[in-house]
Amino acid sequence: MGERANFVLVENGQTTIFYHKWLAYKTDRILAQGLSFCEQLFKDRCTEEFCLMNNAWAEGGLLIDKDQKKALIFGGDDMGCTPALQRLYGQYLRATNWVNWDIQWCYYGIVDMAEHLGLMEYRLLSGSGRMDPDGYPEWDLFTAACETQYEVITIVKNGQCWDYKLDWGVFGIDLGIAEGADLIEQIPDYLQIQEWRSEAETTDCLLADYDHRKLFVCWGVNRDPRIMDHISEIWEGWKVQRQMEGLLFHFAYTRRDPGPVEMTEEAFQKYCEEDKLLVFEG
Repeated sequence: MGERANFVLVENGQTTIFYHKWLAYKTDRILAQGLSFCEQLFKDRCTEEFCLMNNAWAEGGLLIDKDQKKALIFGGDDMGCTPALQRLYGQYLRATNWVNWDIQWCYYGIVDMAEHLGLMEYRLLSGSGRMDPDGYPEWDLFTAACETQYEVITIVKNGQCWDYKLDWGVFGIDLGIAEGADLIEQIPDYLQIQEWRSEAETTDCLLADYDHRKLFVCWGVNRDPRIMDHISEIWEGWKVQRQMEGLLFHFAYTRRDPGPVEMTEEAFQKYCEEDKLLVFEG
């Protein structure tokens, strides 16, 4: 099926839209090479298009607005699903090849790019935008022995907090979201976190504050913006928000030291060097 991406260049008020079938999972590597490289790649290796793909087809994208000195990105490999890496990636680019530029991750994918361009229209939204509870696993499929920390659920009640981990992968917290306010009764105690691992391992986060009836959701990957309305239906009477800071938000919200999980800039650069995450090949 391909790894479809839209690339957009804005210059002197003119917008040019490009398409490539196989670069959606390399957008982070491409942007890291700098402005000149991106412009050349768009023009030499992509085809020009009249419009953006919808959010089902667009698996990655880059928008470079030279007029506003702003770059939007979604897709990529490890960066594309990990909030910690996305945060540090932006800091790295602003300190290297994109000094004085605003680098923003598109948490709603192609929709964010369309809104920046003033081109948002209903055809860009595919499907219903609602969650599918029938596709979720049962709680008993998760084991306490799992050493991963892909998804973290934090529950706050009576001024206390409890943290749980899952290992389902992308969209894993949707299982907890689907429980609604019964989550606190349904999530197994054996999933409580005994020892923290780096935030670089965590893709999705869910924080349910029962004291103030607030729900904070964070997915590392882009989602359909309409899903927030569906979550508000499930958590009726709660204030539902999407947060973009990942696991660090949980520590800040509950006023805990983020030291046990926080990834430093040095650790980020080492992580990228080991797997060549900022190198574009092909």
